Amino acid sequence: FTTADGAQEAAASDFAISAADPQTIYATGIGASGRYLSAVNKSQDGGAHWYRVTNGLPPTTAEDPQWQASAIVVHPHNPDVAYVALRMKSGGGLIYRTTNGGEEWYEIYALPENPTDLTISATDPETIVCATEQGVVHVGREGGSQWQSYDLGLGLLYAVDVFPADPDRIVVGANIAGAFLTTDGGESWQHVFDADDLQYFVGDLALSDFARDRYWPTIRAVRFDPHDPEVLYIGHNPGIWMGVGVLKSVDGGQSWESLADGRFQMRSVYDFDLDPESHDLVVGTWDIYYYNAEIYEHYLPVILISGGKDGEH
Repeated sequence: FTTADGAQEAAASDFAISAADPQTIYATGIGASGRYLSAVNKSQDGGAHWYRVTNGLPPTTAEDPQWQASAIVVHPHNPDVAYVALRMKSGGGLIYRTTNGGEEWYEIYALPENPTDLTISATDPETIVCATEQGVVHVGREGGSQWQSYDLGLGLLYAVDVFPADPDRIVVGANIAGAFLTTDGGESWQHVFDADDLQYFVGDLALSDFARDRYWPTIRAVRFDPHDPEVLYIGHNPGIWMGVGVLKSVDGGQSWESLADGRFQMRSVYDFDLDPESHDLVVGTWDIYYYNAEIYEHYLPVILISGGKDGEH
């Protein structure tokens, strides 16, 4: 990977693999130790070779980067259509679209906040959703020609996902505040995972009451089961404390179970992906873990809480 001007190497920060053509992969770049730089790259051979795709994005240099790409997504049926969210050095963010595989990008939306994550609807790919550092969710319709903003008042949002068959069903993961769900496109939000829910999973991970009080429900990754709108997955990462791993709900966030056992040591989850058929997971922590759903379901115990929203667990 290199920066947009080709003058400097870059690391990868986000990937978008085309469902229609898995050999096509888009990626955003980042500097060492999270250093700010400008990079968007693409591969058409499954990652064997990469090249820059930044034509039409704002001017920038390796010495004085003017933007950093926060997230990228690709159209589920057309590998030539993709969207990238940029965090601007001057403040705020921009969302760009390409319809020719990255040969040229054009701006479709400017937002006053810094974007953190971007997702696209699998069955309504004209709907895209952007989360921000300031707790605002931006929902774009008609390929980004129409936008609506929803301020959750939460501060940093790490992750967002949209249920494939219903683009009005959106889940977000927040710093300290937990996870929130909307079923009406953002008009109203339910707090589906909070600090009270988290405490039932902390257990011996907290070595003192001081630590337990600081086990915040910070959620860095969220996913819907694409076949069931009531099934949610969230990844916990409370910063300096060890996380509780990946949690699953089968009732729209009313109750949660832990998908962790003694072999899952590094439980602070940064990201994960879900196989929609097998429900197996690949989980990114400080290490990489593979979760076999069938084996776990039959042989490993889970921790289950229910009724968390009315105070009775």
